[in-house]
Parts: sequence; C-alpha cells; structure tokens
Amino acid sequence: MSSDSPQATIECSTEERDDIVNENGEMNAMVNRLRSSIEGVQNSFSTIYSTLAINLKRSFEMIQAMNSMMEQFLLSNIHIKIDAQDDSIPCLLTIIISNTCQFPAQKASCNLMFRKKGEDEEAIIKIECIDSIVQGIKNSNNSNSGLKSSSPLSIFVPKPCIGSSTSNALFTLPPQTQIIEKVKLVPSELAQIIG
Repeated sequence: MSSDSPQATIECSTEERDDIVNENGEMNAMVNRLRSSIEGVQNSFSTIYSTLAINLKRSFEMIQAMNSMMEQFLLSNIHIKIDAQDDSIPCLLTIIISNTCQFPAQKASCNLMFRKKGEDEEAIIKIECIDSIVQGIKNSNNSNSGLKSSSPLSIFVPKPCIGSSTSNALFTLPPQTQIIEKVKLVPSELAQIIG
C-alpha cells in the first residue's frame, strides 16, 4: 500500500496540471478575444475620427469658399462715383457710394488721401464736409426704393481737417442705398494733386 500511495499523489498532480492547463488555455483564449475586440473598437474609433476630420476640413473649406464668394458678390455691387468741380477754389468733390445688392455692407470705413503728382508726400488740403445724405437708390420707375433721405455725420470727414482724412468710424450701408457726400477742398498751393 505504501508503494501505491505515491502513484495516487502523482496522478492527482497530473489531473490538477491538466485542469490548470485547460483553465490557462481558456483564459488565454478569452484574453485573445478581448484583445481583438478592443483592437476592433480602436480601429472603428480611428476610422470614425479620420472620417470626421475629413468632413470637418471639407466643411471648413466650403464655408471659406462661400464667405469669399459672398464678399466678392458684395464688393461687385458696391459702386463709387466721384465728381470734382474744380473750376473754382475751393474745389467741390461729390462722392456717391452705392450698395446695389440685397445685403448690407457692414463695418465699412472710408478715407480721402491726397498727394502732389509725382511726389510721395501728402498734399496739404483743408477738407470740410458740406453735405452728407443717405437715401434709397432710384429704381427704373425713378422712385426711391423706400428709404427716406437722412443727414448723418460725414463718413469721410468727421470734422474739418488738414491733409488726408481718415475716419475711424465704421458704418453700415444698407441694401439698395447710397451715400452722397459733398466735400469742400481748399489746397494750400496750386499744384496737380492726386486723390
């Protein structure tokens, strides 16, 4: 009996090892399945993020293109006409800025700059606004498009000044509207002046 006893112990150890090997095999298989599931989820998220990044980039490019197109459309519908009556001193400059499109021109600003012909230095000219009117543009029936005339502050010359006039004031030019501004120019000397 004593000789059978060690064999029983050995057999028992072999069974335990088999159980442990089976458990380890199942555990390894479960870990491998879990690893492949996690890799699949990571690949899915990576694909989703890549697709999202591509779509966001395309959307951003489309928005930029639309903004550029709208800006070009607005600029093509802003017209500036200048009429100088230089037969007397002071010279009278009439400036008409028209917005012929259906959108307002917002955050606009204007400036007048003068220099002597052939020179880079500014010409010394006294600038004074005589009249500034905002009104609707006349349509084909020669009637104003609904906006009544008003006299705002000058968009070019906030107050009488000497030299170039730069107004920091921003204004909005409503759709189908024009600003007519008359400015008096008194040069300090007789010379050809570029404005």
